[in-house]
Amino acid sequence: MYRMWRMRTRMPRTGPGGHKGGAGSLTEAAYRAIFPFEMRRISAAVVVLVLLCGGARAQYFGKNKVHYTNFRWKVLRTEHFKVYFYPEEERIAKFGASVAEEAFEEYKEKLGHTPRRRIPLIIYSAPTFFQQTNVVPYLLPESVGGFTEFVKGRVVVPHTGSFSQLRRAIRHEIVHVFVYDKLEESAKWHNIYNLHPPPPWFSEGIAEYLSYGWDSRADMVMRDAVLSGVLVPLRDIGRITGTYLMYKEGQSLVGFMVERYGERVLAEILDNWWKAKDFSGVFFVTTGEPLEKFAEDWEYHLKKRYYPLMAKWDLPSYGAEALTSEGMDAKPAPLPDGSGFAFLSDRSGYSDIYVKSFDGKPRRVVRGGRTEKFETFHLFRSRMDISREGTLAFVARRGGRDVLYLWDLSRGKVIKHIALPEVVELSSPSWSPDGSKVVVSGLGYDGTSDLYVVDVETGRVRRLTR
Repeated sequence: MYRMWRMRTRMPRTGPGGHKGGAGSLTEAAYRAIFPFEMRRISAAVVVLVLLCGGARAQYFGKNKVHYTNFRWKVLRTEHFKVYFYPEEERIAKFGASVAEEAFEEYKEKLGHTPRRRIPLIIYSAPTFFQQTNVVPYLLPESVGGFTEFVKGRVVVPHTGSFSQLRRAIRHEIVHVFVYDKLEESAKWHNIYNLHPPPPWFSEGIAEYLSYGWDSRADMVMRDAVLSGVLVPLRDIGRITGTYLMYKEGQSLVGFMVERYGERVLAEILDNWWKAKDFSGVFFVTTGEPLEKFAEDWEYHLKKRYYPLMAKWDLPSYGAEALTSEGMDAKPAPLPDGSGFAFLSDRSGYSDIYVKSFDGKPRRVVRGGRTEKFETFHLFRSRMDISREGTLAFVARRGGRDVLYLWDLSRGKVIKHIALPEVVELSSPSWSPDGSKVVVSGLGYDGTSDLYVVDVETGRVRRLTR
C-alpha cells in the first residue's frame, strides 16, 4: 500500500520506503485463472499474462476493449525471432531484435535449452497502443508491462520511452518462453499428459532474476518488507500471488538459490520437473534439501542482511506521520498556500484526484475512469503540479491519446484541455514560476520521448528536446 507521509524529523533518503505490495492483489484462484498451464503431448494451449505490478483494478471491469489505431504491420526476421512492428517504430524494432537475440544466446546456455521455433515478438511504440492489442481479448491495466501468450507463442511488449525498460521487459518475457518451451518438451519426451505448472513466485522470480539480476529497486522492496515486518514466508506466498511483492520475493528466492547451489541449479530444476508432482518435490530431487529448510534459511539470510540497518535508520512510522490510509495513494502535489496537497488514489476502485488539508479529510475533486473525458490518470507514471494561482495541471487519457488538463481547484472545473500534435502519451506536467507555461514529457507515435512546453494562454506547443 502507498501512503502520504509528513516528516517529523529529517531522515536519510536511503531509508526504506512504504511499499507493501498491497492494493489490487490477485488471489491464488484468480492468478490460476489468468495463468492456466496444462501440458499436452501435442500442443500447449496456454496463455500466460505477465502482470508486472499488481492486478486489474475495478475501473477496467465491464468495459470493452476499444481499438483506436490501425497499424500497418511489418516483419523483421532474425535467426530466432520474427519481430512485428509498424513503420514509425522501426528504430525500436531493430533495438528489440538485438536485445532478443542477445537474450536467446544467454538463456540457451544458462537454461540448457534451445527453442526450435522462431519466436514471434510484437512491439508497440507506446503503452496506449499496447493496451489496444488483439493478441489477447482481456483488458490490460496500466500495470501490465508485457505478456507472453502460448497459444501461438507470442511475446508482446510496449515501449515506454525508456530503452532500458524495454530491454528488461523483452528479456523477462523471453525467459517465460524458454521455461515453458523446455517444460513442454520434457512432457512430450517423458510421455506425460499433464505436468504441474511452476508456482507463480518461481515463474516470475526466475524471469526477474535472469532478465537483470538484482538491482536497487528489488533491494528496496525486500529491505522494506523485512524491516516493516510484512515479508511473506514461502509457505504463505500464495496469498500475495500476482502482486509486485511476489515478484520481488520470487526474484530474491531465485537469487538465493543461485548463491547457494550455483546458477546451474535453475536448468537442473527444469530438467527434473517431470520427476515429482510439485515444486517441493522437484526442489528436493534437484538439491537434496527440503524446500522448507531452504525457505527458513532464506528468511534468516534476509534478516542478517537488513536488520543491522535498524541501528542507523528509522522506519517511516518512527520519523513521519501517515496522512492517508486507504487504497494506493500516490503522486502528491503541494497546495500553493502550504495548507495541504492534491494526490491520486484508487481507493474508490477508480483512479481519482483528491485534495486534502494536513488536518482535514480527503475531498475528491476529479473522478476518473468513468467517462471518455477522463479515462485514466496514469496512477503509476504521471505526477501532477499546482500553480501559484491554484490551477492543477494533470494528464488524462481521452479518446485513445493523452490530453493535458488545467483544472481550477477553487471553482472545481476544467479551464482548458490541450492535445499535443503527434504525441500519444503525456506525463508529469510542471508549471513555470509565473504560471504562463507548462512543461510536460511526451511520447510520440514513433516511441520517442521528449519534453514540450505549452503556452497556457494560446495553447501553442513547442518541442524542447529531440
